[in-house]
Amino acid sequence: PHSAHILPRSIMPSPHCNVLYVDHCNSVRSIMAEALLNHHSGPNITAYSAGSNPGEAVHPIVIEKLVRAGISTSGLHTKSWSEFTRSESPSMQCVITLWDDPEPPSCPQFPGHPVTANWGISDPLYLASIAVPSREVDRAFTGAFTLIQDHIQSLLTLPISSLDPAELQISLNRIGHS
Repeated sequence: PHSAHILPRSIMPSPHCNVLYVDHCNSVRSIMAEALLNHHSGPNITAYSAGSNPGEAVHPIVIEKLVRAGISTSGLHTKSWSEFTRSESPSMQCVITLWDDPEPPSCPQFPGHPVTANWGISDPLYLASIAVPSREVDRAFTGAFTLIQDHIQSLLTLPISSLDPAELQISLNRIGHS
C-alpha cells in the first residue's frame, strides 16, 4: 500500500482545475477523495465532493482514517450535488463519480461542461450497515481509502492542462479501471 506521503506534487495543471467527486451519500468515498486530492494537489487543483442523496454527517471511520494519515478534516461535510448545479457554483473541469452499482443514477448538468469519468469504488458503508465483524468493516474502509489514494496519485501525474477534453476523459476512465 502507498503511504499518504508519497503522492507526487510535481505535475500541476495550469490554470486552476476544479474536480468534483460524486457518490450516493457523500459521507465516505467522495469525502475521502476530496480530502486526499486537496491535501496532495497543491494550489492549482481544488477538490469538492457531493452526493445524490447526502447523509447527515461524514462517517466517523473516514475522519479517523484521514486524521491517522495526517490529512485535515477541517470543513469536510456532506453536501448535495444540487449545490454544484447553480450558476454561481464553481465551474468544474472534471466530475468523477465513484459509483459501484451496475445502474448508477444520472448526474445533473454541472456548469462548465466538465469532463466526466467513473472510478467504480466499492462502498464500505454497505458493510458498515450490515452485521459483519468490525475488522471486515475496517478492511473495507482501508481498501477504499488506498484505492482512492492510488487513483489520485495517477491523476496527479496527468498533464491535465495539455490534454483536450476527450483525452482527459480517456485518461480519467483508464485510472478508474486500473
